[in-house]
Amino acid sequence: MTSRVIQSKSAEVGFLPDNRRMNVGMTRSRRKLLLGGDSSTLCGHPFFGELLAHVKGVGGYRTAHEVHKQG
Repeated sequence: MTSRVIQSKSAEVGFLPDNRRMNVGMTRSRRKLLLGGDSSTLCGHPFFGELLAHVKGVGGYRTAHEVHKQG
């Protein structure tokens, strides 16, 4: 499990600046990769916005409500 979000002293939430670290975290997965996050926040970030668009394009996007219903 890894977290890609940081909180600054001014109580603002932001993403860690080095996308290579996220790339390493994602490519180390052997069987399944689950990403959780607020899609409205993620789509505002260049890297995560592209990732979210790709995941939606290949049919891999699920809302928390959909995942909960599948239980």
